[in-house]
Amino acid sequence: MGDWAISREIQCYQDLDDEVNELPIKLNIINFNLDATCNRHSCSETRLQLARVPKKTIQLQNIKPTTSRSAWKRQSTLVGR
Repeated sequence: MGDWAISREIQCYQDLDDEVNELPIKLNIINFNLDATCNRHSCSETRLQLARVPKKTIQLQNIKPTTSRSAWKRQSTLVGR
């Protein structure tokens, strides 16, 4: 490898190292936002139930999220492996 190629590879390594360090932080932010959204969703459902909107509540209960929270947690535990 020439000096120029080594310099490029060092820069590539440093960029990847930065990304490896930043991605878990971004994942934590996404998980925090997901938790907050799930909480707001649950609170909204409770308010609807308390308002005694049975027909609409039944319709809401039939809506299933596309990704369960546990699936996200499993994926986040793979970080760092």
